[in-house]
Amino acid sequence: GGGGEGGEGGGAAPVPFEVTRTMGRREHSLRFVLGGQVHEGTLAQVQAQVEEHLRARHVGTVAFFGQHMGGGLLDKTDAALKAELQALLPLGLWEAAAEGA
Repeated sequence: GGGGEGGEGGGAAPVPFEVTRTMGRREHSLRFVLGGQVHEGTLAQVQAQVEEHLRARHVGTVAFFGQHMGGGLLDKTDAALKAELQALLPLGLWEAAAEGA
């Protein structure tokens, strides 16, 4: 399993979370706990909850896992980068942050 702290929305207080995968010979399960709320069900159902709350599919675009970027943000064209950022937060917020930096 794995865990950490995640938050929904900008500036939100950190919320502890835990993702646990159990593999057996015939059965496997995925369990997601966010704060005190437990999500269990089929793998697809739990994965959908992880994606909804943590936007987990974006982790691979911003994390470096080895010598190959594999579709990371640095490999994107300007238009593709803006599309990825827009999927996370409105582009205006990113532009305002860039101006303030």
